[in-house]
Amino acid sequence: MLVQSALSDILSLRIPHRMLAFGAVAFLPVTLAIDMPVADIMAAIGVSLVVLAGGFILFALKVIGGGDAKLAAVTVLWCGAGQA
Repeated sequence: MLVQSALSDILSLRIPHRMLAFGAVAFLPVTLAIDMPVADIMAAIGVSLVVLAGGFILFALKVIGGGDAKLAAVTVLWCGAGQA
């Protein structure tokens, strides 16, 4: 997902919504399949939402694009709160 998003961003300055949606939606089934503790899932979601809010602030200030803000949030979601 990250490689495809990067290539799309480089070639067209756009990151497809479907790519980001897939990354976000796929998170929960994967975490349930690997028996990730609920506390870790909630922490990852919480940190991801904080990154998303920060990204939207940077987007409003015209520092980064909206796709970049969403991609950062999805990436942090998969990395988890401890790695963020």
